[in-house]
Amino acid sequence: MFISQLRMLVKIRKKKERQLHKEDNFQPSIMLILKIFKFKSYIGRRIFLHNKIRKFRI
Repeated sequence: MFISQLRMLVKIRKKKERQLHKEDNFQPSIMLILKIFKFKSYIGRRIFLHNKIRKFRI
């Protein structure tokens, strides 16, 4: 049980680090626009979360 939890944490951390690298390669202005668009509207946030969950399943 404990080992599997550790594995999950490491996986999540690696995924986040990869995401950060991708964001660094993007132009900052584009990232800002995307972030504002995604997190301003509640519906947009729900869709964004739904897509994230879908990516995890694949």
